[in-house]
Amino acid sequence: MWQNFSGKLYYNGPRLKQLQTHTAQLYLLCYGYTRYLWLNDLLLDALKKRTNDYREKANQYAKEQALKQLATIQEARQRVSDLLIAIQQHRHAKQIPRSLIYQHIPEDELLPTAKLLVDENFDRPLLFWKYIDQVEASIVLNLHPLFLTIDLVITGDDPLQAVVSYVKTALQANQPLAPPYPDVLLTWLKPQDRDYVMPAGNLRPNRLEFLLYKTLVYHITTNKLTLKNSVRYKPIEAGLMPSDTWVKKKSKMLKQLGYDKLNAPIVETIQQKKQSLTELYHTVNRATAEGKNDQVIITKKQGKMQWRLRPLEAFKDPNESLFADFQPRSIVDVMHVVNHKTHYLRTFDSILPRATRGQRDEALIMAAILAIALRLSSEQMASICDFNASNLATTESAYVRIETLLPAIDRINDAASRLPIYREWYIRAIMHASLDGLKLETQSRHAKARYSKKYFGTGIGVAGYNKIFNFFSLASRLIGANEYEGNFAFEMVHHQNQSEIHPSLISTDKHGMNALNFALFDLTDMIFAPRIPKPHNETFWGFGQSSDYDGYLIKPTKFIDEETLPDEWDNIQRLVTSLLTGEELPSILISKLAAQNYRSSTKTAICHPNSSSK
Repeated sequence: MWQNFSGKLYYNGPRLKQLQTHTAQLYLLCYGYTRYLWLNDLLLDALKKRTNDYREKANQYAKEQALKQLATIQEARQRVSDLLIAIQQHRHAKQIPRSLIYQHIPEDELLPTAKLLVDENFDRPLLFWKYIDQVEASIVLNLHPLFLTIDLVITGDDPLQAVVSYVKTALQANQPLAPPYPDVLLTWLKPQDRDYVMPAGNLRPNRLEFLLYKTLVYHITTNKLTLKNSVRYKPIEAGLMPSDTWVKKKSKMLKQLGYDKLNAPIVETIQQKKQSLTELYHTVNRATAEGKNDQVIITKKQGKMQWRLRPLEAFKDPNESLFADFQPRSIVDVMHVVNHKTHYLRTFDSILPRATRGQRDEALIMAAILAIALRLSSEQMASICDFNASNLATTESAYVRIETLLPAIDRINDAASRLPIYREWYIRAIMHASLDGLKLETQSRHAKARYSKKYFGTGIGVAGYNKIFNFFSLASRLIGANEYEGNFAFEMVHHQNQSEIHPSLISTDKHGMNALNFALFDLTDMIFAPRIPKPHNETFWGFGQSSDYDGYLIKPTKFIDEETLPDEWDNIQRLVTSLLTGEELPSILISKLAAQNYRSSTKTAICHPNSSSK
């Protein structure tokens, strides 16, 4: 179960020897299998990234060439236009001297100009495929090995699976894709692709292969493409609780979870939501019309009334006056005081075998923690203090790791939450936490490190995603700089936080939103309240139909289908229960469900992605 995210136990050689032989063998087998699954995922990630890189470069090439061609064609058209006007205005229309023609279009440019006006190179898709032709050798080098290595499984698309098998079999046998071509290949090719992949009925193998790679990358987001052995690319059904287990234990599990909305009949919940949301629209519009809602600014543009929220006024940070009276203290002194009150250093257990541990030095452990916090190496930290660099490096590797850091943080958080002053930072007496990401540059090249010109320039980095409450970090994890923060929000709140502090209201920026989070948090008795800078530009939802809100300034433009939710309620309960108790990481399952190209009746019931105004 993924209920405890405080980190997995780490066993080195000496610790494995302390286990029974069969237990150690089982541990190594599980470790090796898990690594194998992740390596498969990384191979598919590599195929996706490299294919997208080629696609983006081909699109850019086609755009640049089309612009150049357009400028040349416009110039040729102008010259031909001038020539035709000169011919029409010439006094001897039946006898036009060649010299007049050559004044506008030189003789050696007549034929090229004529061809240019009907040149096929202005065909943007053709320019795309010409770039693919140019980099054929590079594609063979970078994509062939990945495609042949990955065990792809295609569901819900038999023609695509057949084409994958056909192409892979030919490449493995080192045979050309030659006629006669299987019928499934001809039916799989769409008309808009056939003219470029099979011009005049002649197959271009390199173009077919890249079209296949491009299609596979697209279907990763639809969940039609999965891997036989994977952590992140399994079918969505594999991340849900088995259907037979759900049927047998549904009532018991829902009762144990204890969330009111999950246990209540969905029809009752819908009626409650309908009543409260409809009344909220009426109340807000009534107050706005009567001038009592001073947070809304109303303007008139092109005869139409528009609204927006009043910007927040600048205010002085209360911390400036609070901490101004505090006597400055060294961070080391603070660490000593906090340790005296909470004994957080007791959680730092050495990973070294007992025979080689030596005497525990708490000052060295503090120095190692501080070095990591300041993003300093052991050598850099040793140069500014009186510790030996070798001892500091040994202490860091032996004591400071995720299994010891997280319990220490939880111990400090729990102790702080019991102080009377802690509640003074509550917002309107509500436990209101926030989630946000911080981009961090790194020199280590690993699977999560990504390039980002905006944040890292020419370097690489990751994102530290944090759950903050009253200035304390309740949970934190590193995610890829390319990963969407909103897919991790539910997991951070319900699984990452191992402290005794459980805020009931969660805010994020717009990067913390996705198609599912509002429903998931609401069904688990929490309020999801992301900060939306310009709500007047967002889509508002409501119950009923547009005529119910005639005359209102702030009103919904899309409406909830009250019939789809009851039909899918059992599947929704199963989904939420799986996210809370299942064996798959919630962030993985949510990222699949929230993908723009993924469609299912359950997702439609939760998100209403295709609903429109009535």
